[in-house]
Amino acid sequence: MRLYTYERDGKMRVGAEKSGGLVDLSGLFGSMIELIRGGEAALTAARRALEAAETTVPLDSVRLLAPIPRPGKILCSGLNYRSHIEENPGAQFLDDPRFFVKIPDAVIGPGEPIRHPGPEFQVDYEVELAVVIGKTLYRPRQSEAMAHVFGYTIL
Repeated sequence: MRLYTYERDGKMRVGAEKSGGLVDLSGLFGSMIELIRGGEAALTAARRALEAAETTVPLDSVRLLAPIPRPGKILCSGLNYRSHIEENPGAQFLDDPRFFVKIPDAVIGPGEPIRHPGPEFQVDYEVELAVVIGKTLYRPRQSEAMAHVFGYTIL
């Protein structure tokens, strides 16, 4: 199921894609965070609403927003794939993963302008796969980690 946060008629809404349009789920969920926190019961309700919906809102009639406009924590892993290492001759794979953070204010939606911090800063483009964690976890075993994943998006 493809979920969206979008703006229509000046209001932020939650929707799911069906037949190239969006089914408005805002009657069930006030935000994507609310849907995520609702866990499996919320996903089941969203699936049922999606199946039952007879009308959709055309995608080109809405403004798509970031899936989670103001996420809590954004943890990123660096130097974790070979081509990234190869573009920086001084870099090397690390024995254990290293993380850095991004601030939630840096999140923008599709087509929104990137805010450049000024000429003294270098801005680099990247596209990353983001894993959205839907359940609280603390030091999970590798075998338990996937049970905490809500879904995926682009970062």
